[in-house]
Amino acid sequence: LLGITGFPDQPQVQTGSNPDLRPSTAESYTAGVVYRPGNIPGLTVTADYFRTLQQQIPGVLGGEIILSSVEALGPASPYASLVAFNNFPGQPGSRPVTAPYQLDGNLASVFYKDTLINIAASHIEGFDFSANYDWDLHRYGQAQLGVNAVMFTLNETKTYSQSNYYNINGLDFAEGGGANPNYRITALARYSYEGASAAINMNYIPGLDNAQGRDPENEDQFSFMKIGDYLTFDMRLQYEFRAKPEAVAPSYSKDAR
Repeated sequence: LLGITGFPDQPQVQTGSNPDLRPSTAESYTAGVVYRPGNIPGLTVTADYFRTLQQQIPGVLGGEIILSSVEALGPASPYASLVAFNNFPGQPGSRPVTAPYQLDGNLASVFYKDTLINIAASHIEGFDFSANYDWDLHRYGQAQLGVNAVMFTLNETKTYSQSNYYNINGLDFAEGGGANPNYRITALARYSYEGASAAINMNYIPGLDNAQGRDPENEDQFSFMKIGDYLTFDMRLQYEFRAKPEAVAPSYSKDAR
């Protein structure tokens, strides 16, 4: 905020942890089916549905939200209890905000709290599919083929308790936020014979929209820069040396000859 003189004021802020934080709560639901056809021994196919709603996630509001709201609404702001004059709210000598438009031009005497509070929420829904085939080749070894796919039909978050949910499905954030692909696929092929084995793993993530430095809550996500697909293959060769068991001398009782 700028003071009435046109020069920026600097309010005092108290940050950090909050002993009044409540535990974050979550509701999770899953349902699935498993299919093993009798005419194809070794084949297993599964399909699962999942839904998770997590609420009361700790976070901070930020000075821009707190001070702008109190400046516009005064004591009617939901954050009015976090702002005071002369000292931090609840401390000796502090004076509450009594009307709108009292902060601009007086920020040097404004004290506000921006500690961790229970504000955010996350909502995820999707499906998990997998197929795995174990092929017994008898004296020629064993083979394994598997594929897994996870598809997110809904992935949204809410930054503040008063804000609305917004989509993060298909977005890539800076470090700490991570990537949120619409789906991902992994596959495995493995062959083993006695002590030797060979395996190859595949990992595929479709293209994402780059949300780094952008505001996906308020900006048009279709305007974000595109990130290409991600595909990797990992191969492994392994041989396990197995020592022959040592011969064990027969044991006799002390009375035996």
